[in-house]
Amino acid sequence: QRYLKEMSEDVEMTLRHFKPKRVYVHCIEGGHIDHDLTSFVVKSTCNKIGFNNVCEWAEYNPSQPIGTKNVKFLTNVEGNDETIVDITDEERILKKKMLSIHSSQNVEQYFLQGEIIRKANLIEIDKDVCVHCRLPKIRLIPVVKKYNKLINSIPFNNV
Repeated sequence: QRYLKEMSEDVEMTLRHFKPKRVYVHCIEGGHIDHDLTSFVVKSTCNKIGFNNVCEWAEYNPSQPIGTKNVKFLTNVEGNDETIVDITDEERILKKKMLSIHSSQNVEQYFLQGEIIRKANLIEIDKDVCVHCRLPKIRLIPVVKKYNKLINSIPFNNV
């Protein structure tokens, strides 16, 4: 979280250079702090430059442990259909190989985890990160203030 400004600049530069049709990012659900803040920065940056074709995927959160086969989003986003992604046995093997590359993360064992995506909501990103991210409020306030002046109206889950 120390390099969010630089990360935002990198995301914007990458989007402008490669001009992708769609961006995929973690959902902000209180699973991993780095995932939540990365999602916050990517979605904020996309919103800032008017890039709206952003999809998010669910992983794990306080009510759903990592490795869950029938993965679900922690919250519903009205009007955003969720798509369960069925992958083939061959793709599952490839997923296991890709996860094994991150040996320091010890995540290879979660290759059976389900896959689900939906269109991301880019409007209430600050609220999502403040409600779901596990960083203490005192550390989130400066992060969110950079993106939204209405910080006092956001209900934090952690003080």
